[in-house]
Amino acid sequence: MDIGWNNGNCVFGISLNDGGFGWVFGDPWMRAFCNVFDIEEEFYTVRNIIIDPTCLLMLVTKGQSICERIAQFIDVLAWFSITGFLFNGTLLGWRRECSIIPHTSDVDIAMFAHQHSDAFIQALKSGSIPNFKLIQIYGKNEDSYEIQVVSDGVRIDLFYVYEEKQRNISYITGMRLTEKQQIKWLYPHFTEICASELHGHFVHLPCDVEKLLLVCRIWERLAN
Repeated sequence: MDIGWNNGNCVFGISLNDGGFGWVFGDPWMRAFCNVFDIEEEFYTVRNIIIDPTCLLMLVTKGQSICERIAQFIDVLAWFSITGFLFNGTLLGWRRECSIIPHTSDVDIAMFAHQHSDAFIQALKSGSIPNFKLIQIYGKNEDSYEIQVVSDGVRIDLFYVYEEKQRNISYITGMRLTEKQQIKWLYPHFTEICASELHGHFVHLPCDVEKLLLVCRIWERLAN
């Protein structure tokens, strides 16, 4: 990323090639890049974003602070033999911005349902995990779990990823509280998890990022 000044404004030149290295559990090393989809590469190769200098420090500090919470929460999950990984909007931010989406209000982390840990749930309920407070648990761990926690004002949504082998899909669930409805989001089936970095912090993410995020793009078009 290049930073310069233009008429008193700070100008960011963000290159597609800023990325981290990733790996697949049990497989040889491979690369995981945090850049945009190839189909949009021409448009996004370099984006010059003009930002008021007074906002620069706040923007950078916010991104770093949220990334610290993400890394800490992934570490907490690892204490209980759970592999937490970036998902949904947070995964999109990693892929498109190499950072956190500036206007984001929460963080999306996921885990595979078969790694469910009663000890982790009990630790959350008892308040024995430093810096993370349980907000709410939705659904059942058999087919519809979602956990919300908060740390230093950053809300983290932890989604359980389930699989339907007959249909070759993965899915997560969520709640539309005002209408008392449960929602199911379907994804192409995935099991491989890679590692990369986010603002210098070690993170996990699905290896086939584009395949999952393109599904979200289809949802957006249908919604509009």
